[in-house]
Amino acid sequence: MSQLTAEQAREIAKALRKLSSDLGDYRFENRDQLSEEERSRIEGMEWTLLNYSSDMTAAAIEIATDNLVEPIAQIKNATAALDGAMENINSVSKAINIATKTVTFAASVASGNAGAIKDSVEGLIEELSHS
Repeated sequence: MSQLTAEQAREIAKALRKLSSDLGDYRFENRDQLSEEERSRIEGMEWTLLNYSSDMTAAAIEIATDNLVEPIAQIKNATAALDGAMENINSVSKAINIATKTVTFAASVASGNAGAIKDSVEGLIEELSHS
């Protein structure tokens, strides 16, 4: 079997969490029609699915982190380039452009998407080189 991507692991985690929540809703809505044993079994499955959802979320983070090995140097370069970048800005539009590229960079790092990190670092460094 091929390895899951971080996005696939997140989608699975989301689906498992939703199913766990739906089971809980079902259990509460049908409490009077369910035996104690049935309520207990459903509650056990809710918790099992919730735990698996948490596991898949952790797996998604781990996969995303593993995919960041190459961009780490790029991230270091971009953060070094940002140091003092605003000190020599002589126009509002330049400050806004740098801020916009920096926000894009931060969002891509937060997402863990290696391709987005690479693109945002390149855009940020390009913007900073023209300041």
